[in-house]
Amino acid sequence: KGTPMNLGLTHFLGSLSFLPQERPTPDVRDEHYGPHERQVLDLWRAKSDAPTPLVVFIHSGGFLVGSKDYAKAGLLQGCLASGISFAAINYRYSSQAPFPAPFRDAARAVQHLRSSGGATGPPPTRSQLHITRCATAAQWGSRQGSSEMQQERPILLIEDDPDAADLLGLALKKAGLRRPLRVLADGDEAIAYLSGAPPFENRKENPPPCLLLLDVKLPRKSGLEVLTWLRSRFNTRPLPVVMLTSSMASKDIEEALRLGIRAYCIKPSDFNDLKKLARMIRSRVESKEADSAEIGPAEGPESPPQKRPSSSLPTAP
Repeated sequence: KGTPMNLGLTHFLGSLSFLPQERPTPDVRDEHYGPHERQVLDLWRAKSDAPTPLVVFIHSGGFLVGSKDYAKAGLLQGCLASGISFAAINYRYSSQAPFPAPFRDAARAVQHLRSSGGATGPPPTRSQLHITRCATAAQWGSRQGSSEMQQERPILLIEDDPDAADLLGLALKKAGLRRPLRVLADGDEAIAYLSGAPPFENRKENPPPCLLLLDVKLPRKSGLEVLTWLRSRFNTRPLPVVMLTSSMASKDIEEALRLGIRAYCIKPSDFNDLKKLARMIRSRVESKEADSAEIGPAEGPESPPQKRPSSSLPTAP
């Protein structure tokens, strides 16, 4: 589950360039783990008379684009050659179902694999599941100082609209977030804070964040300019970034994805949807009972997201 050993295994298998680069035919294709057309998975079973480890591939795309077909042939071939079964899943995009629906879909797919093993063979045990994922907030934090400092590391929100910042802060508070939320209003302030430049040079008062929530349209430097700067520096490159914006421009989405964001989220118009997003942020940052909460009973489909003008704001109850 994202441990250094599992990540190292995934990176090693993906680097086996001598293996054939043709994707083998899956043993199970487009098996439904839910009623929606996107709730499907493919499964390749390693040849073995006994249960095998299973890698679960959850594709990238900022929850707006992407497919299980993103799984690289080299990684897939490497797993099968090493006696490791492989599953790749699709999930509903955030444009089809509001957050945290994509995360629930991923959990539901894993639960389906754990309970049935797909259409063939015995299911893998929990200890045999290896879920591929990118660097986490905890891994970023391990490079940033003592455990005491890590406990106080804030979420950093870059938002020039004070009302939007206040509403997100309220939603995070209602979600039970225990970490502080720091709010800055423009791209230059974001870079100054992240680099420890004045007036943020005191790291005890201004600790490195555990997560960056970044708007695209910001004064001075845009969110994409901040993200480009962030990824160009070794010490800030692993920081998890979630774009939280009203921009649906395809060029903004594509550039943000190219720069390695964790998610591209459209600001909700409804406060209940904002609270759902806040709960997702809390679970990602604090990992509080994340394993047991996400791999639980399957839930029904979410209601479709509401349309809204980009200038509107949710109203707190």
